[in-house]
Amino acid sequence: MRKVVCALIGVMLVGGCTSPDSGTEEVRLTQVDGMPTADVDDTVWLEWAESTLAGECMVARGYPFWAQWRARVRKNTEPDQLYGIADVTWVTAHGYGIGERRSAPDVTPEDPNTRYLHSLPKERWREYDTAYHGTEQDRITVTLANGMTASMASKGCLAEARTKLFGSLPDWLRLDTSWRNIDAEIAPTVLKDARYLKALAGWRACMAGRGQQVAEPMALREQVSREYSLKPRTEARELEMALAKLEAECAQTTALIRTAEEVHAEVRAGLDTTRKSDLDTYREMMRTALDAARKLAGPA
Repeated sequence: MRKVVCALIGVMLVGGCTSPDSGTEEVRLTQVDGMPTADVDDTVWLEWAESTLAGECMVARGYPFWAQWRARVRKNTEPDQLYGIADVTWVTAHGYGIGERRSAPDVTPEDPNTRYLHSLPKERWREYDTAYHGTEQDRITVTLANGMTASMASKGCLAEARTKLFGSLPDWLRLDTSWRNIDAEIAPTVLKDARYLKALAGWRACMAGRGQQVAEPMALREQVSREYSLKPRTEARELEMALAKLEAECAQTTALIRTAEEVHAEVRAGLDTTRKSDLDTYREMMRTALDAARKLAGPA
């Protein structure tokens, strides 16, 4: 691994230094987008801070690094479809959004860190990956509240950055994974609830009355995805628009989505109560990390 000639740790760096084995390559942290603006989501702030801290670590290990945040800002008007969709206005314009996502051009700017990584010879590639992600031998594993496990490397620049932001890496991994995936944890309980099953039976009857024998809303999305793989786009798009509108109209008539959301909220409230200590710890951890992220950017 290269030895860094000079240390350039901080933000908004405009200078650089060269690594001894390349002679020309600048080893510095570059803020591609400058500092995050005050109006961006907290998540963007935290991801930027994580990238910046990891970048400082990578520079110290002899690699240039580019921190950016604008590519992470997304404007998503698509309604939640966890249990289906009842927004007739939206589906009339977009269907399920499947065809639009398939045909949308990739406008995400190329990550300069990826571009740099691809420029390295294979051996340097492995060294870079180890410096950033750590190794399999250094992994920590935690048990989540639902009994499942999650793991990540405990060493490397990414782990170092997260430790600086969130404190205990095992605690952060356990709490963050649990609460970020809480909706997916709740969904199976909702799908077995008697109130939801009653609404689902009504929805099935409504769909059958319109010529569609279907078990549940997600099956329609699977059908549409297959059609896009097997048929011309225009035919698949026509089917998508028709099925999405039927689903939404029947969901409104039978209150399928409203029922699912009510049960979901009830189950979530129960988990918030039974896991109150964990939730309070997680919220405080996020607040502390957000304060640290904003301080990292310097004075407003």
